[in-house]
Amino acid sequence: MDILDASEVVIITSAICPAPNVFMLALSDPRARLIQVFACLYQWILGAKARRIVICDGTVDASLFSPFSELAKDHGVELEVLTFSSSQNLVSRLGKGYGEGEILRYVMLNSRLLHNANCFFKITGRLYIRNFREICRAHSATPVIFNRKPRPGVADTRFFKCSVDYFRRSLMDAFEKVNDRKGIFLEHLYCSILEADNVLVPFSIQPEIVGRSGTTGRVNGVGEYPQDALSAAEAIALAHQSFRLIPQSGTAEPS
Repeated sequence: MDILDASEVVIITSAICPAPNVFMLALSDPRARLIQVFACLYQWILGAKARRIVICDGTVDASLFSPFSELAKDHGVELEVLTFSSSQNLVSRLGKGYGEGEILRYVMLNSRLLHNANCFFKITGRLYIRNFREICRAHSATPVIFNRKPRPGVADTRFFKCSVDYFRRSLMDAFEKVNDRKGIFLEHLYCSILEADNVLVPFSIQPEIVGRSGTTGRVNGVGEYPQDALSAAEAIALAHQSFRLIPQSGTAEPS
């Protein structure tokens, strides 16, 4: 049996064509983000062996991810692709945390794979957890797990585990208060709620994060994707003509 229970889902949040002029977003080029997201999805399907994966993007059409449907099927992974038109003006004005929260709420309200799920792992698009299987073994019985960031009052929202019921009840709508330009970040809002509910439990094993930070553009944790994953992502993008399917300006077309 796979490490993940059938009731658990991995949610990948993605914004390949981010809104223009998003505050503190260094990695904004859609084509660079496309390769990172494709490498991410490639690794989650082949490396993590999660049984159920939802990828949701608020900036591109679902057809962009069609090459991964067969790949997932060949590896026994149930892949659900969700896309919608995110609130680009609000994301530009309020920040990427607003966009992240909007994506997660869309998944909570529209994913068929979450209908029978007890818990989910969330990972920010473009990132992969190299020791994911080990983390799953260690935390199979814990419903809510968030690491803290070094600064006080800040939860790490890049990768976490949460029960579906708790997220819907307590965290799903928190993003509506985000205003990055005023210093009100999603990480602060989540941390405040988790602390108030006394459920801010950290991972006992430090996640080994692979990929680049959208905020800084720098490589996270343990480094860049292996070359085979990046090469596979580029090959898939070229074969599927994915570069032609994303607007050159980075402004998303309706999905």
